[in-house]
Amino acid sequence: MKKQTLVKIFLSSLIGLTTSVISVAAVSLAWFMAPNVTADDNSYLNGSIELRNYFFSGNGTESKPYEIVSPIHFYNLTRLQNLGIFPEKKYFQIGHVFDIDGTPSLRCINDEYDENGDPILRDYLDMGPFSSSKIVLPIGDEGCPFVGTIDGKGMPIRNLKVQGYPEDIGVFGYVASEGVLSGLVFDNLEVVSLGYNSDVTAEDYNLFSQDIDDIFDVSGEHSYLKDAYLELHQYSHTTSEYGSENLKKLNGVSGTTLVDINKTESPSNVYGDTNYYNAYFLPKYPNVQNDVFSYTWKSSSPIIKQVKGLNMDGVADPIVLDLTPLIDSADFNTDQKTTQADAKIYLIATVEVDGFTFSRVIQSYKVECYNNDTVNSAQSWSASIFCDYAIQAGHPDDKNTNYHHGNNIGLVAGHVDGNISNCYVFDGRFKFNETGYHPIATETETALVGEIGSNVENSIDPDLGSVVNGEYGIMNFTKIYGKIRTDMTYPKTVKAGQRIPEGGSSMVNYISYKEFINQDGIGDFVDYLRYYDGKKDEQEFITYTSTSMGSGVWHDKALNSANDIKYDFNSVDFLWNNLIQDEPNHDRGLGVFKIVSTYNSGAKSGSYGAYMANNLGESRIINVSPRTKVYFSTAEYDHTKGGPSWGTNEDQILPLRGSTLPSYSDITSFEWPFSRDYNYCFELDLTQVNTLGGKDFLSNTDNPFLVNYLSSKLKDKYGAPIKPGSPRFGFMFRSSDNEFLPELSSYMPLKEPGDKHDILGDGKYYPSNCIVFRIDNANGANVSVVGNGGDICIYSYDPTTPTGKPSKLYSMRSSRVGTETSGDAHKYFTYDAATGETGTETVQNNNDMSDDKELYGHIFWLPQGDYVIGARSGDANLFYLAVQGQTEGTIGGNDVISIGSAVEDVDFLLVKPTLADYPNDLSFALFSYSANFNSTSGIVYMEVVEVDTKKYMKVRFATSPVFVLYVKTYSRHSEHTYYINNERIDTVNYTYPT
Repeated sequence: MKKQTLVKIFLSSLIGLTTSVISVAAVSLAWFMAPNVTADDNSYLNGSIELRNYFFSGNGTESKPYEIVSPIHFYNLTRLQNLGIFPEKKYFQIGHVFDIDGTPSLRCINDEYDENGDPILRDYLDMGPFSSSKIVLPIGDEGCPFVGTIDGKGMPIRNLKVQGYPEDIGVFGYVASEGVLSGLVFDNLEVVSLGYNSDVTAEDYNLFSQDIDDIFDVSGEHSYLKDAYLELHQYSHTTSEYGSENLKKLNGVSGTTLVDINKTESPSNVYGDTNYYNAYFLPKYPNVQNDVFSYTWKSSSPIIKQVKGLNMDGVADPIVLDLTPLIDSADFNTDQKTTQADAKIYLIATVEVDGFTFSRVIQSYKVECYNNDTVNSAQSWSASIFCDYAIQAGHPDDKNTNYHHGNNIGLVAGHVDGNISNCYVFDGRFKFNETGYHPIATETETALVGEIGSNVENSIDPDLGSVVNGEYGIMNFTKIYGKIRTDMTYPKTVKAGQRIPEGGSSMVNYISYKEFINQDGIGDFVDYLRYYDGKKDEQEFITYTSTSMGSGVWHDKALNSANDIKYDFNSVDFLWNNLIQDEPNHDRGLGVFKIVSTYNSGAKSGSYGAYMANNLGESRIINVSPRTKVYFSTAEYDHTKGGPSWGTNEDQILPLRGSTLPSYSDITSFEWPFSRDYNYCFELDLTQVNTLGGKDFLSNTDNPFLVNYLSSKLKDKYGAPIKPGSPRFGFMFRSSDNEFLPELSSYMPLKEPGDKHDILGDGKYYPSNCIVFRIDNANGANVSVVGNGGDICIYSYDPTTPTGKPSKLYSMRSSRVGTETSGDAHKYFTYDAATGETGTETVQNNNDMSDDKELYGHIFWLPQGDYVIGARSGDANLFYLAVQGQTEGTIGGNDVISIGSAVEDVDFLLVKPTLADYPNDLSFALFSYSANFNSTSGIVYMEVVEVDTKKYMKVRFATSPVFVLYVKTYSRHSEHTYYINNERIDTVNYTYPT
């Protein structure tokens, strides 16, 4: 292959150094290994590759791994890997077990010798002198990925400095799906992102350019790179032929669909031990004379692989979708049918410079496999293939994934599609663009790993902070009621309660539901339920009914007449002056929400429990007959705008109930005052939930008006619009377990938020008779609401201010009020969840659609902040509330499972590591962060700060952090305390700069 001037400034000296270093290494290795190797001693192998000794011992097998015992051995691994010497799996370990005074001890040999000239054995590997005089490159890149297994054994690797080039930079560059890293512990680790050579030819720059995000740009001199693409050849059972499809670029947000991927029709989809789909992928590379680049492909997952000996459509050894990992995966084959397994296919261009290869991903494709139906039956699995590319300047409306592989930096690894476990860093640093080379922008997903593949189970990503700290949550009162009481049918046989004086001569009746308690779930709420005086331990929980039930002391009464049934009999009451919320390690199913019960200073004047009934207000959950219809409402009143309000007076208005959809709309059509004046309702039939194919209601609508409306509301966790066709595009109606809900039967009555009180004694104030919640995502969240009985309103408030009531922000229109039929007649548009067909003309509902009979749904979009949800005026009933779609792979989408790969137990350390401390006695920081850095130079220090004898993680920027676009932190530590520069942060996750 033609060699180019792309070689970095230091490479000329590096190559000369390499020859002499390796030669010296061979002599010195033979010198100190000689006593260990004899003709009849096979316990030591010579650590050689061909004729040279590059490692202390071993042959690279699992039973006898190559042993890295001195700094030169570590350097040899980096050099040989990038020369392509290890294209197949080899095994490595840090250290060798020496016999020290009769005790087997894992040790390394650094550049230290005793008075006899013998090497001194140490319980660490010191790369300091070596790193200061030689360039150590990352281990593996896209052209020569690391597919081996390395076990660090907990041996601290000290003072290592790694210098790398795009696009994956870390101690390890790219770890392929076969690669395994474990037990690596680094102390004083520096990773340098050098940038690109500033003196390159035009053809080189076209490949190694920060502007390569859009490889379809034809302006470059070597624009033939745009001709690299992936072709799909799919077997047609109708024609018995393979039809080809170019997957390049505009295959849309829904991708190219593969249905029935586990179909067993002819031709056979079994070859040897491989179960493959009847299709194959064919990479297409540029065909240019004297091309400076060579091309190849890589897969991030065993789902995609090349099958040797197989012939499909005349193509030998095709690249196929291997179904065997899906068949073998218990995680994929679940009864919920909401699982998804992903894989990436990378097309890679490589250039060789003075014996070294430099590679770049020039195009990638994402393959999503879905579990839709009965396992291993016809039409059970399907897949979609997406062409990855970023938004092009001037083409913001292009349908794209907006993903580009980019320049990824991590202390341990730049990009991982394989396994990492038990790998730790104490005292780490990133350096960017300080060499005078062409500067580049860089990103990191966790600081420890630059990018974690979509097929990898990820337990350290800062985005996990989204899950635990306020970017999604479900409040489903039907489920909460079911956790407390088992009697979910209506009406019921109940046990009448005691008539108790409520101060003065007033008498109040109670109902005990002890015989209906759900013993499996009541523990989540037992501390908050109202109970009969002195009977809490006996679980004699009670609910208030009325003052006119008649006398009697704890007698059974069979309520056989419907007229005798009061909704109160089916309710669950909470104790006064309480804040009910999720807690660490205690998930009550409330998510980000908090239920605030009524505050009343006189409520505790009598015996505890029963005597505060009349002061309880509406802090209860009431069960009614199941509701299976939700009328999705577009009307929203913006109280921040002023103007006529909804109501019955002459100076107030009602939104016009639309009966015909407008012929034209765009996403700006739904801005104020349109949303106030017009209400379009769409009937959602919850009994059709199983026909949605894993998507949300309305996501598959064929109606442009409704698509534009939802596009004006729905945003992802980055603040970008959610694309039509996405499973999360639509009205989310799911449980916290991501199951679709076929009905709702319980609600909490709401009023306008009452007085604020410091319920917990922590200086934070909560309004009574309402639900409070906080959106921590800086990009806001989509909030779905289902209710009836009156207009439900979102309020803003400051939890740190004891005075002042919450302020109205936005209201949803539930239904008519009283006799308001002229402006709000009950007309609705039909929607078929199975087909996505939406009627353009309304039908008139002649059934009883009064406020307490039907449910209404609405979506609010809210920015970051603190909120209250209550009634706009009078009363309202809340059945369901959700902050939706803010975290990939959680609520609103399929559960993305991994096929055998995971990143776990990768962390920063708070105390300098020793071999003796590994693994259980290391001091884990439980901290990670994601960050974007621009193309200016800078340094990031990840160090430890001690405050009042306690140690905390600190992220510090050496100078004014102009190179930092953002840093998003995530702490899994119970105290959630860390520092950015000198600013103390006490939250789970925090975005800097704010």
